[in-house]
Amino acid sequence: MIQRLFCIIACIILLQNNIASQVKKDSTALQFDIDLEAKTLYQTLFPNSNFEFIADNVTNEFGQTQYRQNNNLTDAPIYHGAFYGLIKTKTSLKNKYSLFLDLMVEDRGISYGPNDMNKFVVYPIYQFEINEKFRFFSDSLKVSIKAGSFVNNRLNEGLKIYNIDTQGSDVLLEWKNMFLQFHKVGDLSYGVGLALGELTDYTLGYNLKFTDNKWIKLGANYNVNEYSWSYYNNKYDFFNNDPYNCFGLYGEYQASKNTKYYFQYEFRNTKNSNILEKSGLVLGSKLGIQNAKFAATINSEFRYYGWLYNFRHKQDSVFYRKNEGNTVNYYRPNTVGDYLYPLKNFENPYSQWAVYTDYQYQNIAGIELRANVNWEFTKHWNATLNFESCTLLKEFKTFGSNVFTYYFYSFGVLYQPLKDITISLNLSNKMMNLDRYYQTFYMAKQPKLGLSISKIIN
Repeated sequence: MIQRLFCIIACIILLQNNIASQVKKDSTALQFDIDLEAKTLYQTLFPNSNFEFIADNVTNEFGQTQYRQNNNLTDAPIYHGAFYGLIKTKTSLKNKYSLFLDLMVEDRGISYGPNDMNKFVVYPIYQFEINEKFRFFSDSLKVSIKAGSFVNNRLNEGLKIYNIDTQGSDVLLEWKNMFLQFHKVGDLSYGVGLALGELTDYTLGYNLKFTDNKWIKLGANYNVNEYSWSYYNNKYDFFNNDPYNCFGLYGEYQASKNTKYYFQYEFRNTKNSNILEKSGLVLGSKLGIQNAKFAATINSEFRYYGWLYNFRHKQDSVFYRKNEGNTVNYYRPNTVGDYLYPLKNFENPYSQWAVYTDYQYQNIAGIELRANVNWEFTKHWNATLNFESCTLLKEFKTFGSNVFTYYFYSFGVLYQPLKDITISLNLSNKMMNLDRYYQTFYMAKQPKLGLSISKIIN
């Protein structure tokens, strides 16, 4: 399995070097850039360890508890050795008009053998971008237009859209310290079961910049939300409110290069509920320490979502496995369904809006903490610690308590024998979960050993 990985990486390196050597850069003409990223992921449990995981029970749209049918880990690509190769290209004209066109190739089970077509996935990632400047009242008006794929998208300060991949468009106008932004998110009932047909967000804001590393940004936003036509049924909408709109405020204070504080608040515009039931709020901070040998970041957040703010944004008909006649094979090889859980997204944080919309018909809050530490103790060796916790404060008891905490950890030792090549051995309780309607993780009772090999070429 490892030999195959090195052969694949070697081929990609040769291809990249051949292309890059033939491209001459000219800032006034057409430019072509290529980056390559290749990585293998493998996890195995300790001998004689169990396959159990720990998870909370959630609630449906009527507030009824949904009990789990299984407490054992199901199959995932990384248990058999998985590989992804990402070819990233950028074609630009005069540094103003750009096309980002990437190609992702996945082998979702190296141990399955060379010719099992159930394990191979190839898909594009693309984005068009235009950046222009115009004179407007004796100052420069900057215009930025983007359309296509938004990887790991974060809208405003991440109250609703964050830590997920989306498709859509974005238009940003900047003049002096003011900005106007239009952002459209395409259907999030396909690929992620949020039953959100479309979201269109309009923002007017002010950015007061003191230095390159210190500023204050404030914005007021208005968005229109449409339920998915394939899932939504008016008989369940007690408020006759589709599409519905939200009004909100957000802001951030960048105090230094490594210190940031932020917030975002929205309320759903309906007359049939009190302000707490239709509100959403996030308060957060990011703190960092960095020197030549050591780097650490801590991201803490408080989140609150009223039951009406989350109402009906749960669509558990999304599957990341083949579903034949209401029967799902949770064991190999069945890791690609109508929708895909990309291997690269296993590296995302746990928190996303769907974690909270999973608890329907109840108000819910969360206290979140993420910490990442990297220590370079020799020229070729690093030690890492990644930790994330999410303590859910629920209105109703769904697991014998109103409080439930998810926590994920990974301790790793990294070896870099050559530039841009990293071999990592880690111990973690974070496991890939293909059995929910959103891309998430299992919290294993006992940790697993993991091995990864990566190569990045810029």
